[in-house]
Amino acid sequence: MMCQIGSDGVTMPVAIESPEVSREYNLMVEAFQSFIQASQKLESAYGELQKQAQSLQMELEEKNRQLEINLAEKERVKSYLDNILQSLPCGVVVLGEDGKMRTTNPQAAALLGEPIETPDTLRDLIGGAGVPDEREISLHRPSGSRHLLVRSSPVATKAEGEGGVILILTDITRLKILEEENRRGERLRVMGAMSCQLAHEIRNPLGSIELFASMLEKQAPEGSEPRRYASCILSSARFLNNTLTNMLNFSKVLSPKFEAVQLQALVEQCTTFVAPLMEQRGVRLHTDFGEDGLLARADPELLKQALLNLILNAIQAMPRGGTLTLTTGLAPNTPDPRLLLSVGDTGRGIPSENLNRIFDPFFTTNRNGTGLGLSIVHTIVEKHGGAIGVESRTGEGTTFRLALPAVRRILTYEEHRTEGLRTGAGRAREFSACSVSSERHQTHNSEL
Repeated sequence: MMCQIGSDGVTMPVAIESPEVSREYNLMVEAFQSFIQASQKLESAYGELQKQAQSLQMELEEKNRQLEINLAEKERVKSYLDNILQSLPCGVVVLGEDGKMRTTNPQAAALLGEPIETPDTLRDLIGGAGVPDEREISLHRPSGSRHLLVRSSPVATKAEGEGGVILILTDITRLKILEEENRRGERLRVMGAMSCQLAHEIRNPLGSIELFASMLEKQAPEGSEPRRYASCILSSARFLNNTLTNMLNFSKVLSPKFEAVQLQALVEQCTTFVAPLMEQRGVRLHTDFGEDGLLARADPELLKQALLNLILNAIQAMPRGGTLTLTTGLAPNTPDPRLLLSVGDTGRGIPSENLNRIFDPFFTTNRNGTGLGLSIVHTIVEKHGGAIGVESRTGEGTTFRLALPAVRRILTYEEHRTEGLRTGAGRAREFSACSVSSERHQTHNSEL
């Protein structure tokens, strides 16, 4: 047998053409050649298979990478939506088809109470099964009642078994309070209009009563019973007239007509007006007019009403008698000239817990009072660009202080004489009208 080397370097047997070589030998040579060729094809196929495996591996890695990116994105979106759900100002509750709670947020727990009772409580909130609905409910808790607006709607889904109802809960307690206040305000507006009409109707006969009582008082002998009765009628009529004036002033917008008002003269008018009532109550009067000729930039009628309210309050605070003190003067330590008017009493005083409310409309501790007097005083002072303060001690008395813009102060005789000797002319010292910022002082120790 002879061998030869092929082009691929593989040694292959070569058949010898001779009569001695058997046919089987030739078949073996052919089989060996077929085996060589098959091996070469198998090796080539294996190489292709490796290439395909590497390609599939790369493709799988890319798919895994894309899957991880998608999962991370879904997780981010889920976290983002969950943060939105947790941050919503309204309550959100999702119920499954079985009525059990699937999802909720902290606001829902705060509105319904924690833990949220399921399924009974939440099922009661659903208007119609699978039907959008909106209604109001009231929840009563130990901490107080709460009003909720409940919107329900079916969950939109195509998957079986994933349906349910979503509830949106909104706290409308404050809205209900405002609606009630609005209704109360409307009732008060109607009552105010009716009160104004009644006040006008009452003032006409009341003026006649006051006039005739005054005439009877003057005609009756001094110290007689008729004179005392007439004095009582006169003081009661004046007190009622003041109450009606407060009601009228409260129901309308005050528009002061400013002019120069002499405080001392105004105080004397008011004390004359309440003299009969002071005599009945055993109240002594003490006045201290610090300087002559103090003029305030004010509406005389409105300022008189404010002063009368303070004086009548002081008298009522001294049912067993006491001392009413009225003082006027220049307010000290102010950048602009202001006049100070104070009304003090030795009555029962104002409790500290009530000091912050005494200027509120309708607030009163007097069962026979309207609660409008001090509110009107504050409004009048505010309209004048002034300020009001109060000091009070229980059992010792109360002092109200009003600071008003000054217009002019006329020199007294001694000041006029001194000024004339110094300058050679008797000039009046003028204070320009000042606009004092209005403040509502309701503390124990006011600086006024």
